[in-house]
Amino acid sequence: MIKVIAFDVGNTITKNGLWLNKDVFRLALRLKKNYKVGLLSNIVKLFSFLPLYRHIYSSFDKKLVVLSCRVKTKKPKKEIYEIFIKNTGCLPDECLFIDDRLENILGAEKNGMKNILFTNYKNLIEEMLKLGITV
Repeated sequence: MIKVIAFDVGNTITKNGLWLNKDVFRLALRLKKNYKVGLLSNIVKLFSFLPLYRHIYSSFDKKLVVLSCRVKTKKPKKEIYEIFIKNTGCLPDECLFIDDRLENILGAEKNGMKNILFTNYKNLIEEMLKLGITV
């Protein structure tokens, strides 16, 4: 059973890393009612200070916001997934990772996490429902 959901930020929570993807962001906030929800992102330090990103990060539990520029490793390296999983206090197969890049999804899968390759909002909802997630 899924207990934790991690979203990538670039091209998932945001569009092209520049604009908020309002549908996905609202979904992430709604999911917080029934799940632990966090972020797992390869972001450079410079972007992490932009107001849009600070707003996104502040909407989630700090220990579930794992940013590559802070932990000094990045997706798809196993260490970043291990850090996220440890921070959740859950088992890897209780974690779902959503990202728009196949190599990052495969990295999560190698670490035992469930995953969804993000292509668009409609597909995301369909895939979540298949996994039994209450959206």
